[in-house]
Formats: sequence, structure tokens, C-alpha cells
Amino acid sequence: MLLFLSPTTLLEGIEVGFVRIASIGFLFLLGLSGIMAANALAGESVSASGGAPETAFLCPDLARTGLFRSKGLEYLHTLAFAEAVSAVAGGRSSFAPPPVPEEWKDASTRWLMHLLTHEAGILPRAVLLPLGDGFSSDECPCDPQLLHKSSLEYRSRPGNGSAGVVYPYYVPMAAHELEKMILPHSVRAGRIAATIELAERMGAAACSPILVEAAKEALDGARRAAAERHYDVVSLEPSFSAAERLSEELSEGWRLAAAQGAPCAAGK
Repeated sequence: MLLFLSPTTLLEGIEVGFVRIASIGFLFLLGLSGIMAANALAGESVSASGGAPETAFLCPDLARTGLFRSKGLEYLHTLAFAEAVSAVAGGRSSFAPPPVPEEWKDASTRWLMHLLTHEAGILPRAVLLPLGDGFSSDECPCDPQLLHKSSLEYRSRPGNGSAGVVYPYYVPMAAHELEKMILPHSVRAGRIAATIELAERMGAAACSPILVEAAKEALDGARRAAAERHYDVVSLEPSFSAAERLSEELSEGWRLAAAQGAPCAAGK
């Protein structure tokens, strides 16, 4: 019989080692219990308390902002830094405050999952649909003190002495920048999704099921590319353009059908 452990219990066992990415990813995902594990692997957002689903945890993506890159802080998007976050949140670091805020443990868990899902190519649905929903620089979920102390822990380890320090005031500034990076793609994805949904309501699902699925797959692909490529405008343009083209083709089909008074447009 397969025994599932809670994420917190399992993390306490695996965070000490961080020996290999593959083994960590396997153990961590294995440790997610019941529906939580199934939902995570299926790409659904999950809730630790059984309440509302959690939104995407995008704090590691602060490393992709211009501010953090200019300060040499790209290392935040690495498993080595996730280990430092774990040490601080778990009270095993000399930089951990007494007492450690309880919410830091959840942040540590989610930081690690963000990196593991990127490594494994399994992006949570919260990242994809809707893109970046719930991330707000006004209500930044990225704790400045946790990141500051974790950066000190990271710097204290062999070979990391020259790494930049995450000063607390950097965090809200970078969060605001990240929000601005995400917003255009989120708005564009929402517009494409609305076009597909309207076409479906007007009968496209029955008349053009293959085109509907193609448009939806293209939109999911654009959202995934946005998350994987960290919202780079140039590299994402082909993905979003393809999704827009298919959604517009779908929309044009039901408009033509409506104008002709036919249930379906010919050739669609």
C-alpha cells in the first residue's frame, strides 16, 4: 500500500538533503496527499485548508525582473535558494528569527513546488488559467523579511559569498515590476478566451469542434509559454498570435453562419 505523507512532514525529510533534482521532485510530488496530489499533477490549483483554491505562487519569478537581474539576484529562481528559504522557514538557519512566522513554512513549500514544477514541466493550472490571476503588488505575497534572511543564508554557504543581498525594500519594487510584466499577457489571454467562449455559446462547439479544441490548445500553449519564458514579449508573440488567429477564425465562422441564417458556416 502506498503511504502519502503531508507536504510539511515530507519537506522536513527532504529539505535537509536536496541531493538531486529528480529525486526531490519525485519525493515531493509523491508526498502530496489524496486529492491534493491528483489535482497538482492534473494542473489544478489546490488549497491547503480545504477552502478556496490558492492562486499561483509567482514569487520566484521576481528573479526575472529587471531590478533583481541588475542586482545579481537571479539565483532566487534556483533549487539552491529554495533550500535556503527552507532552512530559514524551518528555523534551521542562524538567520531565522525567534520565533519563525508560521506563514513562512507555507511560503517555503510553495517556493519549492514552483521550482520543481518548472523543472518537471508541470505548470499548475493557477499559472495558466487565468494567467497570473491574484498576483498583486499591492497585496504582495512575497515576504520581504523572509527573502532578505534567505538571501543571507544563501550567501553564507560555500561558493555563494559574492551573491547579492535581497534587501527588504527591493521586494515590493520588484513585485510591482513583475505585475506589470504579467498584465499585458493576462489581458490578451483573457480577450482570446472570451472570443472562444462567445463562439462556443453561439454554436461553434457543435459546428466546429475541431477548431474549438485547436483554439483552446493554442491558448493554453500561449499561457504555458508565458509562464515558462517569464513573460518575455518578443518570444511570446508567435504563441499568442497563433491563438488569436484561431480564435478569430472560429469567431468569423459563427458570424458567417448567423448572417446566412444557417446553423453552421460551410467549411467550418
